[in-house]
Amino acid sequence: MNLFSAMFLLLMLACLPCEALYPSPEEGWQIYSSAQDADGKCICTVVAPAQNMCNRDPRSRQLRQLMEKVQNITQSMEVLDLRTYRDLQYVRDTENLMKTVDGRLKTASENPRSLNPKSFQDLKDKVTQLLPLLPVLEQYKTDAQMILRLRDEVRNLSLVLMAIQEEMGAYDYEELRQRVLLLETRLHSCMQKLGCGKLTGVSNPITIRASGSRFGSWMTDTMIPSSDNRVR
Repeated sequence: MNLFSAMFLLLMLACLPCEALYPSPEEGWQIYSSAQDADGKCICTVVAPAQNMCNRDPRSRQLRQLMEKVQNITQSMEVLDLRTYRDLQYVRDTENLMKTVDGRLKTASENPRSLNPKSFQDLKDKVTQLLPLLPVLEQYKTDAQMILRLRDEVRNLSLVLMAIQEEMGAYDYEELRQRVLLLETRLHSCMQKLGCGKLTGVSNPITIRASGSRFGSWMTDTMIPSSDNRVR
């Protein structure tokens, strides 16, 4: 949005009031008349929106809300990734134990007489060691539901972003660059059409000591004494 943050050039040396040469209600800026300063430089007066004007745009607030949602989703994914890594490591550590228990159960199922009291107690102990795996599996179920919820949120975000992209398709980087070039062209045209460099005399300036523009910015003429507070 650098285009909309043009500085106010307020040295108006002509007696007659200025009229907007290139009004642009849509973009919020206007180019007024030009004149020469004390050094002979050509000055065009430009009125532009304040720098923070975009912050009041509903689309700007919508983008900030979307950014917060993306950050929340990112944090949830990071927590999920850490927990999944930890639980997966635990499952890998108990893989051999599960294979052992599975083999003993198959043997006992095929030959029940082979399961004597000692082997039964040993099998029971190994199954007990696997009990902590149950809450891990339950957590996997919860995480799976969380992933589905995050997927839906990401899908909704994608739809909203696509809608914003369609709405603001004309405001991509290339379009903004073209608008900057257009503004520069209009400024040069302003200087040429108003005869800069061909003035035969300069009358007393219209002094604006402290005046507020409609965009809330304050303008000061540095060429007059600080003790002069008149507004003309």
